[in-house]
Amino acid sequence: MRWRHLPLTVLLTTACYQYSSANPAPISTGTWVRIQLIRAADQRSVARYGEPVQFLEGKFVAATTDSLTIAVERVTQPDGYSHGWAGEQIRIPRNEIIGIEQETFAPLRTAGAAAGVAVIVTVLMVILFGQSR
Repeated sequence: MRWRHLPLTVLLTTACYQYSSANPAPISTGTWVRIQLIRAADQRSVARYGEPVQFLEGKFVAATTDSLTIAVERVTQPDGYSHGWAGEQIRIPRNEIIGIEQETFAPLRTAGAAAGVAVIVTVLMVILFGQSR
């Protein structure tokens, strides 16, 4: 690869994602979701997950009228501490859920991040290698 193509490569490979509200009906299996649990579920979450849990993140598996099932890959506690899980499938009763968000592509964030990285890489290339013809 030629060095002058590096900024273009960075632009094409940078992507950002954000969470947006979701209704379980249109969520496809395998979609990354974040589920916020009610505070009253803390004691139940300790019994179910081994610790108080505020958010569960992972891949959406299924929905029924009374629950959602996700393959949990990240758990966030009420104090903000989060850590990974091994993808265990967990059924979450709907009456313990405050909100459901799904991960979506963020074009404006991606453009901003890519432009910023491209500028930094270009400036570094000019500093390190000088202007090339």
